[in-house]
Amino acid sequence: MKITNYLLLSLFVFGLMSCSSDDDGNSDNGNPQEVTILGLWNASEMSINGTVVEQNITSSFNGMATEMTGNDITFNEDHTLSGNSAPFNMEVHYVIEGLPPFTQTQEMNSAMAHEGTWSREGNMLYIQENGSTDREGFTIETLNATTLKISGDQNSTSVGDDFPAGSTFNVTITYRR
Repeated sequence: MKITNYLLLSLFVFGLMSCSSDDDGNSDNGNPQEVTILGLWNASEMSINGTVVEQNITSSFNGMATEMTGNDITFNEDHTLSGNSAPFNMEVHYVIEGLPPFTQTQEMNSAMAHEGTWSREGNMLYIQENGSTDREGFTIETLNATTLKISGDQNSTSVGDDFPAGSTFNVTITYRR
């Protein structure tokens, strides 16, 4: 009799665990609800880190900006985008071969796209500014109802044009709604 009770209790517990719930992010048909990238996103954080070798001197850097008021991007349904860029400060930590590490606050300008087009392929977001032949590619690290976090490197973003050849870096931008 005890075995029957345990078996019935096990089946009951298993049945409860296998029930679906509407609060798990799934739609009625069982497919995950897609969070849309469409709409206005405000830049909240930007980080960049990397290495530069110039005249046989190696420098590494790590920068972070967390006050980015006035920097935003809007993804429209017709795959156009618009954005606003405002100057912001980035605190950058440098380690230059042969020198003690130091930190400098740098004013950054025009980090955001102004007008152009966008497309999404899986976890990749592609942005092309109007008048540019460069198509920048960013990996979507996070996309949910409140956060869009994208990252790129020297090969996928136009930021690489500001660095000497052979430089390596990663840039991450976090947007919030």
